[in-house]
Amino acid sequence: MRTGLGHCSLRRVLSVSLLVCCWDVGSVLAQGEPSAQGEPFAIPVPRASEIPPPPPYILPQPAAPMAAVPVASVSPAPAPAADVVVPPPPAAPYSLPFGLRPIIPVTVLRLDTVFSFYQQNIAPSGQPERMEPGFTGTFLPTIGYRFHPSWMGIVRFGVVGNRPPRITGDEVGADNCEDQTSVDPTTMQSKTTLTKCGVASTNVLVGGLYSAKLGSSVRLGLFASMTIPIASGTSATSEPGASAALAPAGQLSRSALDNVIFAANDWALVEGLDIAYIAHRLTVQAEVTLFELFRARNELLNPDVFKLNFTAGLHVGYFVARFLSLGAELRYQRWLSDPKSVVADEANADKGLPVQGLRHNLSLAVGPRVHIKLPGGHWLRPALTYVPGLAGVLATRHYHTVQLDIPIVF
Repeated sequence: MRTGLGHCSLRRVLSVSLLVCCWDVGSVLAQGEPSAQGEPFAIPVPRASEIPPPPPYILPQPAAPMAAVPVASVSPAPAPAADVVVPPPPAAPYSLPFGLRPIIPVTVLRLDTVFSFYQQNIAPSGQPERMEPGFTGTFLPTIGYRFHPSWMGIVRFGVVGNRPPRITGDEVGADNCEDQTSVDPTTMQSKTTLTKCGVASTNVLVGGLYSAKLGSSVRLGLFASMTIPIASGTSATSEPGASAALAPAGQLSRSALDNVIFAANDWALVEGLDIAYIAHRLTVQAEVTLFELFRARNELLNPDVFKLNFTAGLHVGYFVARFLSLGAELRYQRWLSDPKSVVADEANADKGLPVQGLRHNLSLAVGPRVHIKLPGGHWLRPALTYVPGLAGVLATRHYHTVQLDIPIVF
């Protein structure tokens, strides 16, 4: 607008000035024609007072400033919400069984020790019962290594010591851990009876565990192993103390669950199946195991070429706090074949003799387990349990066992 007004005013000024000039020139030409003498005419120079003033110049008025147009404030568009990653809930805590196999593969050093107190009737047949106490201590370290979240290797071995009830001597409390020497009245020769007290090393068990999740709360475990028959106490004649420490003392101290590790003269294959429910601080685990024992040595003192054994167990554990769980475990063992010793024991019923109950055994373990987190993400999970015998030899010999289990999980 301002530029247009300026051009229009300037054009008017120039037009008026041109007309004035033309008018002045015409007037001069009319007045100054050449004279007759041929002299050129002179153009008169007008005086300054004679020059008319220029027309008034109208200055363009500045345009009124344009009103500022209010600009509506535009709020920035909200950024798209980032995907929120919700961390998965922590895994439900697992109540580690006392005597059954673990179903979750871990790397572990497990120091398992039991102290068994029992009584045995040493009275002759037809006489009133005469119960004498005995004691067995068994130490079974276990080494487990997790090769894969679903695979775990296991190596187990142990040492067992036994002090059996007094079965010689008439004195109450006579020591049965000393060799007894007597004289044969017929030949007048001395005879030495070796003590039944003894310490023995066990076979070595080598195996593996496969575990798979069936849904969010159920696990399935498959177990297979074999024994390496290197135990001492292979002969009840030359090593009566070590032999008695393994079987039956060592077997019964472990509720007959680990019986193949105490079978000094047998090579064994072991197959097992486990299933567990783990959720809401509760663990319910069931287990079945089949043992196939093949005679490997000492044929003269081991009449059974093949034996078949079976065990089962049920563990229920509940976390009352993050660091404490309480558990109960039912354990059962039964011979599926007919070993000579079992057949002879069952035949005593027809003879009116006491039956020990060698065919099967039943026991119950109850106790707490403490869960302590160590530096480096390791765990210490000690447990102290009480195991009374309920059926079989564990009942007839009044077994009462205390188990101290100390696993260190890496």
